[in-house]
Amino acid sequence: MNAVSIGFLVEGFIAALLLITIGFCVALYRRLGMLRYEEHRLRLTIADLAEAGERAETAIAQLRGLADEAQIVLAARSEGAGRLAGELERHVAAAETVLTRIVAITRALRPDAPRPAVPRQGLAGEEEAA
Repeated sequence: MNAVSIGFLVEGFIAALLLITIGFCVALYRRLGMLRYEEHRLRLTIADLAEAGERAETAIAQLRGLADEAQIVLAARSEGAGRLAGELERHVAAAETVLTRIVAITRALRPDAPRPAVPRQGLAGEEEAA
């Protein structure tokens, strides 16, 4: 082999290595481009998640405020219902007392009429009123 053919082989080998290197560089460039694109998408996703987290925190704060308001309203209504229940109890007791007195007056006016059964509570309420 002469010097020209050895030089030609070496240059061919170097050219092949350069072509392989260029191929790897092109593939690497494409992969880097995809990584940049994925990084951009990942940043957008992270920004969306951060925004969703902020909205969730705002919604939770609003829900807590609504729960506090509902608790106040329910407490006020419960207190009002308790007052009304007490008032209703007093009215029922007064009505039982009046009914017992009406029954007693009716019996006094008509001694021959059959005597209806009077509830025990009515009698106890009459004793307390007298």
